[in-house]
Amino acid sequence: MQTSADAHQTTPSAYTPLTPHLDEDQHNLRVLIDQVATTRGLILQMATRLMAYHAAPDERSRDVIRDEFLSIARQFERHVTLVFGKGHFAGQPQSHVDMIRTAAAQDPQRNIQMQTVLLEVQRIAKGIAAGTPLRFDQARRFLEQNWPVVRDQMTQVISDVWANIDAARKAEIETAKQAANALGTRLSRLEHIGKHVRLVSLNASVEAARAGDVGKGLLVIAHEFKSLAEEIQTLAKDARCDMALIS
Repeated sequence: MQTSADAHQTTPSAYTPLTPHLDEDQHNLRVLIDQVATTRGLILQMATRLMAYHAAPDERSRDVIRDEFLSIARQFERHVTLVFGKGHFAGQPQSHVDMIRTAAAQDPQRNIQMQTVLLEVQRIAKGIAAGTPLRFDQARRFLEQNWPVVRDQMTQVISDVWANIDAARKAEIETAKQAANALGTRLSRLEHIGKHVRLVSLNASVEAARAGDVGKGLLVIAHEFKSLAEEIQTLAKDARCDMALIS
């Protein structure tokens, strides 16, 4: 959970903006989170339309404002469903949706408060569609009561999403470090074996030379051992180079 001091941060410390062709999955996740962030602005837009409705100069203008409000209300409902709903969400990778919903579920009160706002929006949308919009003072009260809720809850969801991403990335890095350390230990053992095999091949070559014709068979084996030792050492060297590149 983020503190109030950094509640408005929406970018993680580990995030480096990348163009889509470099890392499409990361880019798409960033776009989705930014889309979720716009939920805060939707409540402002709806309140503005409600108050502007009464200032419209004619029926045609009121119709335009009404249609805009209904469109924004549907978008707001879609965003709330994305963040607090269950099951598949059309048009988005389920892994990204699950990541956002996991962060949202860290505080059960978020869902309750946002669903309360959504019910209010749906009620108002039903009224304005039927030709009974809120009065100006009711529209202002709608803004005063619901804007702080949506602003604070959605900001916290976004902050927690990035915090979870940072934590997961750090855990992956730590796991990779542990694996690299274990691999380094095994490579050291492999290099030791290679040196030992090379020493054995050298001793076998010496003994074969002493044995003359009788030792020709042993000399062939000694050469094979030497080739094997060189291959082991080459593989170990290449593996260490690969590890260095990964690091």
